[in-house]
Amino acid sequence: MNHRRSTGTVALVVLACATSGCGGSAAKTAAGCDGGACGGSASNGGCDSRCWQPTPDDEAFAQQVCSLTADCCVELRGNSLPVVTATEHAKSCATSLLEVGFSRDGQLRAGCLTEVTQAKGSAACMPEFWPPNPNSACARLLAENTGPVATGQRCKGQGDCKSKPGSAAECALGPDNLAYCSLVSPGKEGDPCIASVNEFIYDPVLTTDRTGRYCSAVDGLICRPRESSSSVNVCVPLFADGADCYRSYECASRDCLPPPSGSGLPTGTCATRADPLNLPDGASCMNDKSCKSTHCTNGQCQSIAQYSGYHTFCSWQ
Repeated sequence: MNHRRSTGTVALVVLACATSGCGGSAAKTAAGCDGGACGGSASNGGCDSRCWQPTPDDEAFAQQVCSLTADCCVELRGNSLPVVTATEHAKSCATSLLEVGFSRDGQLRAGCLTEVTQAKGSAACMPEFWPPNPNSACARLLAENTGPVATGQRCKGQGDCKSKPGSAAECALGPDNLAYCSLVSPGKEGDPCIASVNEFIYDPVLTTDRTGRYCSAVDGLICRPRESSSSVNVCVPLFADGADCYRSYECASRDCLPPPSGSGLPTGTCATRADPLNLPDGASCMNDKSCKSTHCTNGQCQSIAQYSGYHTFCSWQ
């Protein structure tokens, strides 16, 4: 499983890996720019270390977004530790966003700044950044990376991979436990697929395919075999009550009950949420089951936009 979001502070080391390649430079190879794109040991091409190089424009844009989301992050974090100020958030958030990488399309950037500004004055306080949404400039901004590494080549970080409009570029683990750039587009029920996405996770299936469809929980779909005996993965409806499950997001009810203690069973069971309270966004909550959105963070029900934004910019500090 590949988490899309950064989970810790990472120093920005700007690597000398450009789209045109490293040109055999020993210094650049030593910096980690290996592979066909930069010359080195990765025979299939790509990069064995960070190859998305932020520009001054990228840094200025990241600072704008993070300054606009600072007050929202402070509010969503509540009293969780460590307590940070809006100024501290803006600085560390920019580092995280630059590490993740994003599109350099001017229209997407302008559209995302508009969405962030509009959300800043609303109850939601955060626009959608994930999952991929063709109607959200901020969601497209993170999905449509403009990194130097082509689909199918080795990658180290999310920003390394090159996307295209309407698709999402992902640096995801393959069956050999090495990371490769994948390019995925939205799938509908019955489509062959190579990954599932929900509000926070990009979850690839075990395959050597690097291009294909993803199935979104927002559409009520997940990428799994149509039948237990099949080796072909397709977009199927989220699991109904009574189905075997490993994680809650696989279930339509968003609740996967663990197997009974001592049973030795490897899987849980999808079950209807017990006594759902259906609390609205912003209400105080005890757990995910209390909220209509199924997201309770820091004692407050969060919308999908808040949840994705929180884990993109706020929670890792």
